[in-house]
Amino acid sequence: MSARNWGNVPQFSTTAASVNDPSTATLVAELILSTAGQPGNYDVRFGVGASTGAVWRLEHATSSGLGSSAIAQQIIKFTGSNQSAEYVYTFRANPGDRFRAVPASSFAGTAAGVIQAEALT
Repeated sequence: MSARNWGNVPQFSTTAASVNDPSTATLVAELILSTAGQPGNYDVRFGVGASTGAVWRLEHATSSGLGSSAIAQQIIKFTGSNQSAEYVYTFRANPGDRFRAVPASSFAGTAAGVIQAEALT
């Protein structure tokens, strides 16, 4: 069973603070797991929101490609206009794997996101 350990430092996404008029090819947030880590379970928090109602693809991917062949798992979530939400999932991942938040459909407005991953022991 996995549990939190105070010695596991969380990793954070490094993408822009906000994105205007995102499309389905826009990475609103992306986190690439450190290649120095070990395979294991990760507690991953996706924080996403937009100035208009949005549909999100929260993804665990094995490479940088946005196509379905790179996606190990995809979760679809909705946020309301001028609302944000946090979604927490546990994934089995390897060093170099990616977590990302991508709009499922293009929209006019501003979107923002952040991803945090913490290794479980």
